[in-house]
Amino acid sequence: MNLRTRLVLTLVAIIVLMAVPAIYASSRIVRLRMLVSQAQTNHGQAYLAVGELQTRLGEFDQLQRGYLATLDADQKTASDSALRNAVHNLDQLVARGYATRKGPAGRLLAELGGHAAEIDRLVRAGEKSAATEHFVSRVAPLLDTAQTRLRAISAAISKGAEADIRSASAVARTAISGTILFLVVALLLAIGLGAWITRNMVRPVTRLRLAMARVSGGDFQVPPDLPYGRRDEIGDVSRSFRGMTGRLAELETLRAEFMSISTHDLKTPINVIGGYAELLHDAVLGDVTPRQEEALDSIREQARVLTRMVNQLLDMSRIEAGGLRLEIADVVLADLFERVQRTYQALARKQDVTFTVELAADAPRVIPGDADRLRDQVLGNLLGNAFKFTPAGGRITVRG
Repeated sequence: MNLRTRLVLTLVAIIVLMAVPAIYASSRIVRLRMLVSQAQTNHGQAYLAVGELQTRLGEFDQLQRGYLATLDADQKTASDSALRNAVHNLDQLVARGYATRKGPAGRLLAELGGHAAEIDRLVRAGEKSAATEHFVSRVAPLLDTAQTRLRAISAAISKGAEADIRSASAVARTAISGTILFLVVALLLAIGLGAWITRNMVRPVTRLRLAMARVSGGDFQVPPDLPYGRRDEIGDVSRSFRGMTGRLAELETLRAEFMSISTHDLKTPINVIGGYAELLHDAVLGDVTPRQEEALDSIREQARVLTRMVNQLLDMSRIEAGGLRLEIADVVLADLFERVQRTYQALARKQDVTFTVELAADAPRVIPGDADRLRDQVLGNLLGNAFKFTPAGGRITVRG
């Protein structure tokens, strides 16, 4: 049986196991969703409408008092706006199923609007005292009555919400008990299927992953513990991986040999180019013009760069082969710094950079080290970056 067939059969079995509790739970969830939706759309928004209605009436009260105190027309306009918003909130409350509350509340709001108009008339007529008395005797009691009725509406909303909550709790209890029973049975069977899948699929895949990690780390030995004998896709992948690992081991051997041979072979023509450039520079083969001298400096510098690159490749192959060695000997610091100055002086003139090398008087005359690597790979790398990022007219100083 191949891997695909095993996966399909396992998936079908799990689907069958989970179908019964899923169907039962979904029916209960639909009922709960309906109750929750009803609570959200009716009770929740009804609560919101009542709260906003109470807020609007409070605003109306404060704005009316402010209007009587300051006679500011803006206060009157804002008061009328608050009352209109209260009427809108009452309509929202009716839309949530509380139409029976609209009649008394609507009449009360209409009375408040009439009294507000009467107060405005008295204010405009210059009868501020009469307007204040009208507010105290007629409007304030109506506002108290309105708040009382709104509290009664809130109590009715609470009762309806509690009834829906009790219904939802009953549905939830039956759904939980039935679903748990079905799920326990389904989970026990699913655990058995999971153990079977783990034994037949996950373990060999884990071994294959670990083997791939070793190969990605540079270990190209063919792992002996993979399931090469399986007749499914995992066995096919394992056998392909074995062949790939063997091929990578062969390629790695060829690459190391190529690196070692090519670096040695490249050094010969580079040394010849550098040698002839030095002969021309020293006028051994005849005098050279200043422009030719400048070209020779560039040739010598690039020959040194190529030599350094080839040495780095050679070092890399030696490191991979475990054979890199440092040639430690006595290094005369004055000679080392003189060679550094001589090596980079031409490049400094070419780039219009002031280049100086300074060795302190109290520096040791001789130190133990690998002179070539100190010059080419330590100071050479540092100075290469320095010349690369120093603009014309700049200064580079080496101090020892």
